[in-house]
Amino acid sequence: MLSRLTFAFALLVCIMIALPAQGQTPSRAHWALWLGAFATESGRIIDNANDNLSHSESQGYGLLLALAYNDRAAFARIWSWTEQNLWVRDDGLLAWAWQQDAAGGGAIADINNATDGDILIAWALLEGGERWQENRFSEAGLALANAILDHATAEVAGQTLLRPGVEGFESPHPIVNPSYWVFPALARLHDLVPDVRWHALAQSGYWLLDRLPASYRLVPEWTAVTAEGLLAEPQGLESVAGYNALRVPLYLIWAGRPDHSLIDAYLGAWPHPAGAIATVIDNTTGMPLQQSGDAGYQAIAALVHCARGATDVTWPAFSVDQPYYPATLQLFAELVAQRRFPACFASH
Repeated sequence: MLSRLTFAFALLVCIMIALPAQGQTPSRAHWALWLGAFATESGRIIDNANDNLSHSESQGYGLLLALAYNDRAAFARIWSWTEQNLWVRDDGLLAWAWQQDAAGGGAIADINNATDGDILIAWALLEGGERWQENRFSEAGLALANAILDHATAEVAGQTLLRPGVEGFESPHPIVNPSYWVFPALARLHDLVPDVRWHALAQSGYWLLDRLPASYRLVPEWTAVTAEGLLAEPQGLESVAGYNALRVPLYLIWAGRPDHSLIDAYLGAWPHPAGAIATVIDNTTGMPLQQSGDAGYQAIAALVHCARGATDVTWPAFSVDQPYYPATLQLFAELVAQRRFPACFASH
């Protein structure tokens, strides 16, 4: 008979794409540590390396992790805080940033949306509504998903592209952030909210990634797309391969594309996953501009090596003595590795 934990993990097929292997289970202790370090009792997720900001990305990742660990109570708290504090825009999208004040209260720090955060939250709500038969989650997820399609997309060069935010990012050519294409989310949203635009968004993401190597060594933080479908330098924004782009190999592998050519590029950038990881890379020279020994970045590098057939990868121990962002990436890397490469992950 399957253990209670193994049964819970079998439920993850929707958000983790593949079922867990027999006996392989993500550590709930890691989830408890993460919650204790980065979540308040009210459900606010704190980005402690970014002036204790809370944002739609952090809330979305928190919801997805609560779903992954089958923690309905945490999921409800995280969504309740998000709904009350970020879901305040007239167009149905979420304000992306909330800042606590000195008195212990707080307010919106930036009313603009961040489309990747909207996608993460819509996906999590729809999955949570289906998992737990909660209409309030499903209805909110549907409303947010439709708002994304209606307000945060643009037709350029025959492609349906994601706008990073509804406001800002004015340029002669539309500006995009490749890491905002959450490929596993787009695949599931196509099933959960049947609309051909989800498939078009997924296809445009791969279309974009296929064009990057002609202009960049690795995935840039920002690029612009001309009407002819060419990539151009975005005005006023960095085109280095930076912290946003660290998510791209995770999303590709999570979505079942470990064979994508960009995985090879990251394998070359991170030859030793147990060492210092290049977190910001000059896209012209390929030289690292910043490096980190945080376990979360090492875990992403380890996942890349697993995706390329390694079985003797050294996985870092999970710790909350690292900021919110790498700690979050580490949990997702562990969850994906346990499902897609159990033999490689077992080597840790």
